[in-house]
Amino acid sequence: MKLIEGNWIFGNFNRLHRFVEEDGRQGLAVFDWDNTAVFGDIGDAFFRDQVFRLDFRLTSREFEALIPETAYGIDTIDHAGGTISLPALKEALVDAYRRIERHGFDREKIGMDPSYADFTAGLLALNRGLETTVGIGCRFANPWITRFLKGFSVNEIEKKAAAIFQRQRRMPIRDRRQTNALGTLTVSWTEGIRVFPEMKNLMEAMRYRGFEIGVVTATNTHIVSGAIEAARYPVDRLVGQASETVADRLNGHPPPDFPANYGAGKAENIRRFFKREPVFAAGDSDGDYEMLTEFPETELRLVVHRGWSGRIQALHERAGDGGFLLQDVDPRTGKFIGGNEE
Repeated sequence: MKLIEGNWIFGNFNRLHRFVEEDGRQGLAVFDWDNTAVFGDIGDAFFRDQVFRLDFRLTSREFEALIPETAYGIDTIDHAGGTISLPALKEALVDAYRRIERHGFDREKIGMDPSYADFTAGLLALNRGLETTVGIGCRFANPWITRFLKGFSVNEIEKKAAAIFQRQRRMPIRDRRQTNALGTLTVSWTEGIRVFPEMKNLMEAMRYRGFEIGVVTATNTHIVSGAIEAARYPVDRLVGQASETVADRLNGHPPPDFPANYGAGKAENIRRFFKREPVFAAGDSDGDYEMLTEFPETELRLVVHRGWSGRIQALHERAGDGGFLLQDVDPRTGKFIGGNEE
């Protein structure tokens, strides 16, 4: 099993080729999943599928308990250059959910009702706002979103995730939006997931030469497990955002001793579950910063470039120093951009 050039930037391919095939260095190689191992985000796609299909197993009282009025003491979230009151958004979402519940979560019956538009746009905007608001962020949002999986079995989640992953692979990459009934709240996203054949081949070549391949992701473990199975990536161990199970069904709560698998939590969980430091790490966002920087034994770090600012930008600027590689992606096609660095 050899490393293929594909659409790697030439310098990146040459450095990876030396590292994997010539140096004889074996050890732990850890990869983020969403927008690193693949183009797109299976966690977001799974949640949108739940929202639009009204695929929940929560009573209105349980749903109400999940919607925050504050997060880390903050009672507003950022949206479209302004802010949204969390208590007001919660009131609107709970009211819409109750009407949907009365219709038996039948999308055909509720689809033309204003409550459907209010619910779908509102819940997607809430998730996005929690992720992007300074002082809240993904450390709160990622464990929170897994609570909507309550009542599903592990097998159900994995099968749903695999099916959603395959549907997303067939969809064109395009921008989508959803607006509430009054047109006062709009949320946008990019649809479409693609396999990065270069990343899949990198894992295969590493594994062939004795590396342990780990995926460390902020998305729920069972969702990513289904995606990995659908994509047929050679992963030895997966560590994702955890959720407690009772009789093989998720109960909607993260384990009390499991830190959010984001940022410093990723590094902590690598130490806990792998018992050794990675010699290679790949990521794309601020949530991967500690995973990419905290381990002295890491010889090579690959950053997938998505044009993001924040802490990850400091790693963009270190590309080419021997220990950091920066790989560009075309957001229109979901493919690596190859060629010379110049």
